[in-house]
Amino acid sequence: MPRCTSLLLLPFLAVAAEEVGPPPGYTLVWADEFDGPTVDERAWAYREGPRTGPNIDAWNHREAVRLQGGELTITCTQAEVDGKVRNLGGGLISRARFGYGYYETVCRPFNATHGVHPAFWARGLPLENNLVFEIDGFESDSAEPMTSHNLYIIPSPRGWTQVPWPSRLNRPIDLRPDGSFVNAWEYTPDEVRFYNNGRLISRVPAPGLVAAQNVWLTALNGVGKVDPSGFPGVTTFGYFRYYAKPWPGRNLLPNGDFAYNFDRIDPQEPVCWDEIGNRNASRVVTTDAPRGSACLRQGLDDHEWQVATVQELVHLLPGTYELTGLARASGGLEWSRLRVSGHGGADLLLPLPQTAGWSRATLPSIPVATGTVRIAVESRGPARTWTEIDDLRFRLPAAPGTTPRDEPAYTFTADPAWTAGTLEPLTFTGDGSFLFFDRNVGRGEAITIDAVVTCDRRDDLGILARMPATGTAGWAVVTYADGSLALHLGSQQDFTEIRTAADLIRPGQAQRLVAVVEAGTATLWLEGRQVAQRSGIRHTTDDATAAGRLGQAAGAFQAVGDVMVRTTDSARPAFKPFAGRIGPLAIANRAHPSQP
Repeated sequence: MPRCTSLLLLPFLAVAAEEVGPPPGYTLVWADEFDGPTVDERAWAYREGPRTGPNIDAWNHREAVRLQGGELTITCTQAEVDGKVRNLGGGLISRARFGYGYYETVCRPFNATHGVHPAFWARGLPLENNLVFEIDGFESDSAEPMTSHNLYIIPSPRGWTQVPWPSRLNRPIDLRPDGSFVNAWEYTPDEVRFYNNGRLISRVPAPGLVAAQNVWLTALNGVGKVDPSGFPGVTTFGYFRYYAKPWPGRNLLPNGDFAYNFDRIDPQEPVCWDEIGNRNASRVVTTDAPRGSACLRQGLDDHEWQVATVQELVHLLPGTYELTGLARASGGLEWSRLRVSGHGGADLLLPLPQTAGWSRATLPSIPVATGTVRIAVESRGPARTWTEIDDLRFRLPAAPGTTPRDEPAYTFTADPAWTAGTLEPLTFTGDGSFLFFDRNVGRGEAITIDAVVTCDRRDDLGILARMPATGTAGWAVVTYADGSLALHLGSQQDFTEIRTAADLIRPGQAQRLVAVVEAGTATLWLEGRQVAQRSGIRHTTDDATAAGRLGQAAGAFQAVGDVMVRTTDSARPAFKPFAGRIGPLAIANRAHPSQP
């Protein structure tokens, strides 16, 4: 998948509470209304134990979670546990995994004092080997009027490694008079859409990002400096509802091309899959795969072997599905096959080709009546035999007269490093909304920033920046009230300014600006014309500490790991939040190959 991001901030539309729910075409598949006496532990696990990290010191406790008055209630306090005073919070994690669909809850977040972090989100579990991405329907810092709506890609159970955040939108929270709001996201084969109170907040393209993740309803206590004066801090969730719709011709099977192992995960643990039998006989290999850069190889050189690589999908709509895959083999195997079970009928077996070249095999008619299907790649053979499998797809047949969509294989590297506003420009109103972008975007010995910008007015505005408070590395793009444009290199405390002449910014007019920094020289172009250049600059763009901001040059919040907290940083107060439109935007970690 090309790693690109587009996000649309839509104008406010008043939506009554009774109007919330999924877009047309969805069917309610699973729900918990939290109206029982106790948590259903067949469906949910408690979030328990410590959550630590920079500016985070939290302890998740099952006693913080209960059902009361038809709501899931999470109470945050400070209390002694094991001889130490801890910041107690908690939440629930679904035992089931959910794929494409519409996810909705109603939440009344605690928002009296700092330190509590309510959230409604989806993320896989490393121990279950299904950690692929995180979607945050919302997360917020208590007592702050901001929420985050995020999509992260996680190519390693050890954390965020090298893959820029596709989207990390921060915007004022829309609470109803009773302190609650309805929050939802829609995860589709093409994009993720975020909703508050039935209003579309943003859209983030994510083609080819196929995975089923666990749902989390949590209130973390211990984010930033905790102020317990408002405790007990109560967050409630009124329900969780999951809706699904048919996606004819679109693949529903996660990691069928085995690309999610990237170069960070043990190749003998295919992400989203389990191994049964001779586990060392099955592994992800980098080879001349027909799709992407990897495939699954089953086989051993030193003795006979038998192994099954297995994945289960749940919460499927009833229907007749198909399974296809590519295979090749050494020959001489006792068997190599796909097995489909758990769907409500007898097991279905599909022999895989044992040919030297890649050949496709298809199981065309799989009736699913249970909402569940178990897919297994099974092989057995003597020493020095093998089979390779790639491009496995499980889907409803394409509609008559159409062909199945061929989603690109997901990739974890891209040039440019990050894009935004590619579908349509992002709209900022100056209300404080902004996007964080990652620390590995616009970093290195050379960078290029290429953006189409429409300013609503001439003013001292922060368009985008990735600039720490101190040091000699970082950058920002700003405008001034006189109509000039500037690139700042360095930190907020110590920087070099490359500034254009006045009267170049034309309010209400889309203008393409390009900034290139390389070898101590910075150049600015506006509408294809060079408008500023400076050489011999000692400041660089090779900062690894500061998260970027699109729509602001600086602000009251900072990114701490995967959460947002308030900072006392008051640098660059002269630059107001941006008002206007940005996009398309591309930031590359290299110099532009030619003058724009």
